[in-house]
Amino acid sequence: MNGQGPFTLLVDTGGANVLVPAAMQKLGLAGSGAIRGRGAGEETSAISMTRVDSLTIGGMTMGDQTFYGVDLSDVERAGGFPFDGLVGYEVFKRFVVEIDYAHGRLTLMRPEIFRYTGNAEPIAFTFNGQIPQVQGSIDGFEGSFTLDTGSRSSLDIMGPFAERHDFIGRYQPKIETITGWGLGGPVHSKVTRARSLKLGHIELNDVVMELPQQTAGYFTDRYRAGNIGGGVMKRFTVIFDYQNKLMWLEPNGWHDEPDRFDRSGMWINLGEAGFEVIDVVVGGPAARAGLQPGDVLVAINGRSAGAWTLYELRQSLRQAEPGTRIALTYRRSGQQITQSPIESHRRNNYNAGLPASLRKLLKRSEYDALLSRYIEIVNTRTNRCLHDRRSCINKRASAIYDRYCAAKGMV
Repeated sequence: MNGQGPFTLLVDTGGANVLVPAAMQKLGLAGSGAIRGRGAGEETSAISMTRVDSLTIGGMTMGDQTFYGVDLSDVERAGGFPFDGLVGYEVFKRFVVEIDYAHGRLTLMRPEIFRYTGNAEPIAFTFNGQIPQVQGSIDGFEGSFTLDTGSRSSLDIMGPFAERHDFIGRYQPKIETITGWGLGGPVHSKVTRARSLKLGHIELNDVVMELPQQTAGYFTDRYRAGNIGGGVMKRFTVIFDYQNKLMWLEPNGWHDEPDRFDRSGMWINLGEAGFEVIDVVVGGPAARAGLQPGDVLVAINGRSAGAWTLYELRQSLRQAEPGTRIALTYRRSGQQITQSPIESHRRNNYNAGLPASLRKLLKRSEYDALLSRYIEIVNTRTNRCLHDRRSCINKRASAIYDRYCAAKGMV
């Protein structure tokens, strides 16, 4: 920017150009005006305006750009790395943009010479302000969904939509925790799974679905069904053509990976002396191990916190097999405590009911889905086999499960 850099900028499909105070100071820019703005969180934040003479990304240069000055230090701590701001709509509206999640590559193409040559079918979208949105459905409930590369989640449901269709009663979510952090603070959600998410011709199964409990902010919009984030889009190479309001989703190597949620039962941010525990799920692994909000993790499995990035630690807690034991050292009220290992959430506590032989007959995602349904049966203390075909990923999994139920006498 203005011939200086490089700068680290987040990419947000519908976001405005934003600079944090440190980047503005480095560029010698002063902000003017003082307005209040709100994002994913419930609180408002102070926002100023400034102008940047030139913005260069790769081989592309844009001149005379308006930027908004916003203090995003809380978002930095939640993300675990420093950044200088973000870009979004002003870039996307000028170029066809390809996001290759699997290879970490962003490609900008001139709309006048772009011709799509892949195999994916186009999906039409409209705009909600500056944010692209598509028509889709969750387990048959239809609505419009915004496409948000700035979100780490897979699927967030707007509060009014969830209330209209009684999603709390329908899905009976058993986890409530912080699920994200944006302008205005943390997002508190109940967490469950959608059996089917459809966007155009694309269908994904067993998607982690978050039901934000906010009373103000982005997730209280009563005219949209939900928000599709990076947890879904990372399964594709995504091409956005804003001028023609079309996008293409090309499945990548992550497409068939199961959609996992954090298995430790805690939300952690980057702190000055380690990783700060911000929230703990009631009855979850972290709570059972005695962790509390305000504790600071200083070592994980004998490796100091400084040797981890927040992303690496979160991925480790998300990807670890159920039952994995993790040794933690943390500080509380100035005292250092070496904790007996926490044990990541066990979805296989009921393996006596679903033997390992069944896993050999199914894909990992199919087995996980069936295990979830079996756990629900056990939790409700019923011996009735759940024969509803919609409870299984596909007919093949359903048929195998039916044979298993018959063999076990679960009628």
